[in-house]
Amino acid sequence: MGESEMSGKERMSIVLSGGKPDRVPVYGIYDNSYLSAGVGKDPRAFFTATSEERISLIEESFLRHKVDGFFVWEGTTDEWVRHHEVEKGEEYWLITHTRDGTRKRLLPNGTWLNEDGSSEPRQGLMGSESMIQDEGDIARLVPRPYAGDEEDLTHWFAPLKHLSSKYPDHFFSFHIPAPMSVCLDYCGGYMEGLMMLASEPELFRKVLRAATERNISRLRAGRDAGGSAILLTSYYSGADTISPQFYADEVFPFERELCEEAQALGLKVMNWYLGDLMPMLDQVKQLPIDALVLEQARTGTRLDLGAVRKKVGQDLGLFGYCYESDLVNFNKNNLSSAFEEQFSGAGLDGAFGAGMPIVPADANPEAVDYYINHARENGRYC
Repeated sequence: MGESEMSGKERMSIVLSGGKPDRVPVYGIYDNSYLSAGVGKDPRAFFTATSEERISLIEESFLRHKVDGFFVWEGTTDEWVRHHEVEKGEEYWLITHTRDGTRKRLLPNGTWLNEDGSSEPRQGLMGSESMIQDEGDIARLVPRPYAGDEEDLTHWFAPLKHLSSKYPDHFFSFHIPAPMSVCLDYCGGYMEGLMMLASEPELFRKVLRAATERNISRLRAGRDAGGSAILLTSYYSGADTISPQFYADEVFPFERELCEEAQALGLKVMNWYLGDLMPMLDQVKQLPIDALVLEQARTGTRLDLGAVRKKVGQDLGLFGYCYESDLVNFNKNNLSSAFEEQFSGAGLDGAFGAGMPIVPADANPEAVDYYINHARENGRYC
């Protein structure tokens, strides 16, 4: 079968339906700073862009590598741009809020500092104080489900709508964070959130409920903007951070509800999983998902896609990965062997795609090209 006989959208759709297309599709997820850096612009351009500039950056980055499936970041309004001035220095950009006069430094890696260069704790980081102390805080601070808030949703999904209408032969997905990760952000981060769960379990579960309902309310708008799938980003779900029993009791029910709602709308569900998967896999595979999108191990554990395939069967889509450091250092041997090992272990007889880590700002775009091209040439079925 020739290269031109299947579109990227067809390849992705076949894998997410449990089959094998003409060749392995490539699915790209880029850090928002790589959307700028990968096309030769300053990584900070994404954060200070107007709504139209952000759409342009996302489109330019998509065209730079032209993968089969592409994760589309959210759009923005021009509210931030209207009320901030940007002075671009060599060491940092100085950002001035024109209403209250406060100033911040924006470093090349996307880090924000005070004007004097000092850092300040931000909500959601490990060890910060929870914003949620009682039920009133949930109603006041956790955004409610979208109900008639069409303007907000239109801005959010503007890049997705632009790409899906302009490039209909490609497969576009959008972001839905797992309720657990949203909940922990509001509860002060990983450690503080789990402490709240231990001391005030009912309050914690009510935050989870609010986060779940908020995310479910975005699904229809994402589908109507042209999204074919959600990327459910499951942070803090691995056995290196929580126990299998905790996942089954506290995390799984909310993820299942969200996935069910997405599939009922005709969306595919791609579960991006960070952490030690194997102790959780018997439970995770019971989720109504169409694929696991797997990340490189972060805590010394090793993820064997062949072992995952044996556990989940041939019909569940599995998207492999390469290593961030190999994209940064352009290690051809490692990039090649990562794909070949995963393809032979999980792709020869099962639904398989070539995935990536979330490509960082300092990745070499030529290395990204090399990995994509290697997967295309060495992942053919016919």
